[in-house]
Amino acid sequence: MPSHLFSHDTASIEALRRVSADPVHKNQRFTARNFLLDENVSPDRTNSYHRFVPHLNPLDFPNWRNLHRGYLKDKVHRGQGEVYRSGAPFDPNDIECPETFRDPGAFSDVGGADEQLRLLRCEEATGIANVIAAGSGDQVMIEQQILDLARRVAPHGKRDSVAARELDVMFADWHRGQDRRPAFVTFLAHVSGLFGSTPADDVAGWADKLSDWLGLTHFEPGDNFLVFDYTVGDLPLVAGRSDEHPIAVPSVLDHALSYAFCPAPTTSDHGFAVDLTERGQLTAELVHPSLRLAASHVFRVGTVARSVPLDHNNARRAHLASLRTQTGWADYARETDAI
Repeated sequence: MPSHLFSHDTASIEALRRVSADPVHKNQRFTARNFLLDENVSPDRTNSYHRFVPHLNPLDFPNWRNLHRGYLKDKVHRGQGEVYRSGAPFDPNDIECPETFRDPGAFSDVGGADEQLRLLRCEEATGIANVIAAGSGDQVMIEQQILDLARRVAPHGKRDSVAARELDVMFADWHRGQDRRPAFVTFLAHVSGLFGSTPADDVAGWADKLSDWLGLTHFEPGDNFLVFDYTVGDLPLVAGRSDEHPIAVPSVLDHALSYAFCPAPTTSDHGFAVDLTERGQLTAELVHPSLRLAASHVFRVGTVARSVPLDHNNARRAHLASLRTQTGWADYARETDAI
């Protein structure tokens, strides 16, 4: 089976295969399998990655993780303080454009879909507060302020106009510390069953269900997060096009090395998040350049209660079983995951 990422290097392919098949590596097996499986990476981007990670033999995970972070920092986490505004022109040739979106051939058809199609994105409150605090030591206080304001405005900033203005000021500080890296989103329609007409009408335990369905392994018990809801039409527009927004299928090169990820078949116009509950729930997963968010985009505030399973094997098996059924690709990933 060819790999777009290491097809030039037989030794690295064999090292990935050894790790992917050895239970002693536990969840790291799935990271190795993903690099053997992912075919959603262009040749130009592959060459760029190899300037940072030329080979993986012997496969040393700590070293690989550091080299991979170097690639992300230099090629993907670009445009510090220049987060895209709604409707702004998006130029793939801009030097500060993340490599994820440099090749228009990687754009999903979703970017040209109905502009009213609603997207949903989750952001950990601690992460937002850390960016705003910028080492000032006020992170805990800032996080609490964000949560209080967000609860007063949800949904969509309409409940409390004063709180909405205050939250927009805090978000402006947040954006100044952000970059244009890929933002992971899903379709609101895929998870709409969790939500009622108001927060009081939501399904009990929705925060745990949502974070599990989206494979958010970094969300631990007690973590608070904001849920943002906006439309395809809110995203920047590809320069020279009045009907296309930069949305792509996520690949292994768009985020840190992760076992809670599985590449999508090349025939799909979106990815599929791995359900941590081991039930094989398939929820859409896409990426777009980071967007300036406002209080009007705040949809819900959630708190996680569940713990992340230590062993990801059953979740991976259930995910692939569901994926093969939904796509009709009965042999998808059988060479990497012999199930």
